[in-house]
Amino acid sequence: MFTIKKINTGKFSRHCLYSSIAAALITTPLTVSAAPAADFTIGGFAKLSVIYTDTDSGTIGGGAGGIGRTFYVPSTIPVGNGEDHQTLDFTARETRLNFKVVKEIDGHNVTGFIETDFLTAT
Repeated sequence: MFTIKKINTGKFSRHCLYSSIAAALITTPLTVSAAPAADFTIGGFAKLSVIYTDTDSGTIGGGAGGIGRTFYVPSTIPVGNGEDHQTLDFTARETRLNFKVVKEIDGHNVTGFIETDFLTAT
């Protein structure tokens, strides 16, 4: 029989909302002109993951945002005596967003580009 002891539905709803917003923003490149001859472009991609973990000797170290549940580091896997524990993680950590601005100054194109992701908390 398949059972899940604990699922944090608030976290799930928040991740779904953020993922939906990011996917909607990313699917269509957006170009706006804020000043004469300056173009802003937003791009990137969304990568959503669902990870189910079932351990028979306790919880994976580090908690919900810990390194063991983010990357599955072998040394964080519980061994020995402990109770069964199941977790279901929904994440969009590998999603990337980028922002580009191009402006012509004195006949030359000046370009700025910034890219970010959500892989780690810092």
